[in-house]
Amino acid sequence: MIFISLFPFIIYMDNQTKEIRWIASRMLHSTDNANIEFTIKIGEPEQETEQRWRCPFAFTTSKDEMKVQYAYSIDALGALINAITGLRHQGIEKSDKKLVWLEKEWGHGVPHYIPNFITPAFTEHLEKMVEEEVKKYTEEMKRKVENDHSSNNL
Repeated sequence: MIFISLFPFIIYMDNQTKEIRWIASRMLHSTDNANIEFTIKIGEPEQETEQRWRCPFAFTTSKDEMKVQYAYSIDALGALINAITGLRHQGIEKSDKKLVWLEKEWGHGVPHYIPNFITPAFTEHLEKMVEEEVKKYTEEMKRKVENDHSSNNL
């Protein structure tokens, strides 16, 4: 068993043979080489004790054996969020490839976790920044569609 500490969550790589119920997966490919497929998977969170849950996740290529890792938290939702974060950090960002989803260069589609363990004010600040940028982008796209539509009616 390999232990990696990534505050605020802990990841273990485990060679357990217990059957995992995978609840989500996504196929990614590299913009460098579309022939290599990457698979990311998240398993169903499992309760170990009253306040200890773990959630399996895996990142593998079509050439590699799948290595299961576990993210932990005090409840199922926390373990699931940490598993998504683990997929992003331990798999996608550590890969030396630019990985994309849906055969378009929209990125991999795995969201970035906004930390909530520093202070509530810090978390609210980051969330507000993200919301403002999304709103600004949405308004720009709406204007673009409206402009395209009005120019087509001329």
